[in-house]
Amino acid sequence: MGKGAKSQRAFLVFLVAAVVNVVPVAATEPSMPLPPEEIAWSTAGAEIEAKGWVDGQAATTMAKAELFSDPTISRNPFGLLVRFADSASAFDREQALLLVDGFLVGEPLDGTATYLVETLRNLDDSLAVLQETAGVEWVGFDEVMQATVLPSDPDLDQLWGLNGTYGIDAPGAWAQTLGDPSVVVAIIDTGVDLDHPDLLANLWVNLGEIAGNGLDDDGNGYVDDIHGYDFVNDDGDPNDDNNHGTHVAGTIAAVADTVGVVGVAPDTKIMALKFLDDKGSGFVSDAVLALTYAVNNGAQISNNSWGGGGAEAAMSTMLDTAEVANHLFVAAAGNEANDNDANPTYPASYSQANVLTVASNQSDGALSSFSNYGATSVDVVAPGSGILSSVVGGGYATFSGTSMAAPHVAGVAALMRAVDSSITYASIKQFLIDTATVDPRLTTVAVSGGVINAAAAVTAASGAGPSLSVTATETSVTEGATVTFTAVAADQSSVDVSTQVNWSLDGTALGTGDTLVYSADTPGSMRIRAEVTTGGFTTLVITTLTVIAIVRTVTVSSPNGGEDFAVGEAVAINWTSVGPVGNVDVSVISQISGSMEYAAAAGLPIIDQQTTTMTINVPYSASIATLEVGLRLDHTYDGDLYITLAHPNGTTVVLANYVGGWGDNFGSGAQSCSGSLTVFSDGGEVAVGSGSAPFVGKFQPAEALSAFAGLDTVGDWVLSVTDSADLDTGSLFCTELDFFGTNTLVASGLDVNVGTVEWTVPEAVNASNLMVSVGNDLASDTSDSVFTIAGGPPVTTTTTTLPPTFDASSGFPSTPQDEYLVLTGYFDDELLGVVQAADYLGQSPSQLQTLSVGVLAFLMALAGSDQPDWSTGSPPDISGNNVVQSHFFSLDGTQGALEAVAAATGLTGAQTQKFATSVVVFLILLAMARSS
Repeated sequence: MGKGAKSQRAFLVFLVAAVVNVVPVAATEPSMPLPPEEIAWSTAGAEIEAKGWVDGQAATTMAKAELFSDPTISRNPFGLLVRFADSASAFDREQALLLVDGFLVGEPLDGTATYLVETLRNLDDSLAVLQETAGVEWVGFDEVMQATVLPSDPDLDQLWGLNGTYGIDAPGAWAQTLGDPSVVVAIIDTGVDLDHPDLLANLWVNLGEIAGNGLDDDGNGYVDDIHGYDFVNDDGDPNDDNNHGTHVAGTIAAVADTVGVVGVAPDTKIMALKFLDDKGSGFVSDAVLALTYAVNNGAQISNNSWGGGGAEAAMSTMLDTAEVANHLFVAAAGNEANDNDANPTYPASYSQANVLTVASNQSDGALSSFSNYGATSVDVVAPGSGILSSVVGGGYATFSGTSMAAPHVAGVAALMRAVDSSITYASIKQFLIDTATVDPRLTTVAVSGGVINAAAAVTAASGAGPSLSVTATETSVTEGATVTFTAVAADQSSVDVSTQVNWSLDGTALGTGDTLVYSADTPGSMRIRAEVTTGGFTTLVITTLTVIAIVRTVTVSSPNGGEDFAVGEAVAINWTSVGPVGNVDVSVISQISGSMEYAAAAGLPIIDQQTTTMTINVPYSASIATLEVGLRLDHTYDGDLYITLAHPNGTTVVLANYVGGWGDNFGSGAQSCSGSLTVFSDGGEVAVGSGSAPFVGKFQPAEALSAFAGLDTVGDWVLSVTDSADLDTGSLFCTELDFFGTNTLVASGLDVNVGTVEWTVPEAVNASNLMVSVGNDLASDTSDSVFTIAGGPPVTTTTTTLPPTFDASSGFPSTPQDEYLVLTGYFDDELLGVVQAADYLGQSPSQLQTLSVGVLAFLMALAGSDQPDWSTGSPPDISGNNVVQSHFFSLDGTQGALEAVAAATGLTGAQTQKFATSVVVFLILLAMARSS
């Protein structure tokens, strides 16, 4: 399947403030595709087959009847959306249909090659078969879109959105135009009350159709479509039976009279396209048909106050067609108070340039509490709280939601087309962004940084304001540079008014005059705004200035991993730097790492509509200061995935929240922890929602990992990957946890150019894995990997070469071995077991061996009268009897304790040494096996 084959199981809702139920992810095992001849009838399909039916009715009339009786169904029970490849012949299509007993319902939904295919066979199996069929580009379910209950509040301010302090200044636009009847806005919604007195005069009329004669007079494929079409009931009567579409229509184009309300563009025509029924439910196939109808029948703008769910390939394809036709698709941003940058919402988040996404503000200018937002994914803000408009039956009511904000924008776009009939959707979109009234509270809410200004936008489109041009000495500079902007302005009588130009940035005034000298001290992209007002008209010019950050780096050179130091040792910490970093802090931080790889070559399967979990056991106990999470997985269409990490106590952090869209994979290269990982870190430079697949490098997670700060590392951590959609699957290969604990400050405020500082290892630093950190907020670096500190001061030990005393037939060498490399008799590869166990503890084999003997001696001595004293002092000299001394006991009692162990077990000193090491190594390897 190509990447276009997306069809998420989701409910789409009216974008009005309301509580939305979450659709749970199924926990059932996926069914395997069946050969075509074995596809069973669906239960409902078998009933219809037995009774008989007319081709095409099951996926339309019968499906909609079932939806009417049961609004909770999630998809068309008798239909699939199928797009055939451009190269597919009629024979190829016929063969594909035969495989699923399918029937093409009507003409292509998008006018090209996307069809509603009717089949009474099992839909899941039919979809699987068509996915593998030649000539099929993509296939998906015909999902249900479902409306929520509409809220209302009749006590809110009336029409503040048009002329209030934080409204759109519609009167300023009306001074230039009330609209033009040649401009048509399609209301893709629940329909429109065709008899409403405030809407009747502005209904679009299909002049090629004769009302009521039962014929398709204009040959557009629809009968009696005088004012639009009803795709729910498949007839030419798109009357609203819900209220939502009528409310939207009134905000756009209620007539200017003494009755009721007035729309933003009161001389504009509205096309009624009903694809949601009285309960607010409908199929995506009908939404595509509605947009196709709008484009094909001359609507230059459409309002889309509905949303939710995921990206649909059929809708995306039709948006491509609409873009070519210069059609502007205005979409509500959504009502989940969600950051659309991190968690896209559709149709608002489609990437086509003709999609204009709208957030909502309230009457005090602030973002509405329910409104979605997005610094890069939402374009503009418009009034959406407490909006009075028309409803079914000739009345009026107040609703709230981004559903109410979008029609304000659609109306202004219609006014802009009225003053310039040749204007492009791109110009409309850019003018609306550039002329918005900037509000500091909204600068991170939308690209515009403020609420649309109807008067300024229409002026920009008409060119009726004063002339204004701006030049800049540079538009891309390095941080710290100075840029000079020069303005030349003239009023409508060509009188120079350059000195009246006002300059601002994000709503903050920068000065007035024909020049602006700006110090570019903050890296990033900024929009310098110049505006001048004469004769009641305002013209503005936005200049985008890109400020490139000066390169600042710090690189730790030593210790950089692999070194082994002792308490009391003087360690030279060295680094290099580039750029004006300033003073830095130098610290030593403890680190614990845990990782989990799935051993099978194919990885741990990530299955549609299921959650895959990987458990990482961390046996060490330490307090977490910071944490980084490495991830390596392969999956087509990352936007399906919801990824979380849970602490052993249940505390859970969302790492990735349906990010990456059509992109594939997290990490790249080897399908293991040795590949290039996606690393989630609170210190990442880019939020994962703003990144792109395969997300190689460090990214800020959707929720901060600081939620784990202060918790203990020990226990079973769980990485969960939920695939919330159909069609795309994958594999999870690796999860890696890197904990950073105690931070020991070595030096503070040190000139970065010094490049070195000496650190004497204190006794307070226990045996552990450590890393050096050097830097500040501008630049920093840590050691590439860990170095270690022995748990005690440097010591000198005497070693004795001991011959093994076990029978050589047991696999022991017959020649003497160094006491610190004595092999145990309990493993196929004894030496490897010792080395692996020692590495697991961060020790050398010699340290492990002396530890092992000490532990066993201590435990056995506890049972006798000669109790050893526990200390961290140096071991005594070894004297006779082939006894190895432990590092962990004082002189008094130790020799006797070891001799007692040997006597109690009937072993010599060398045998005691090997036995003790075997026991500890065995326990350690058990722990290692459990963690992997």
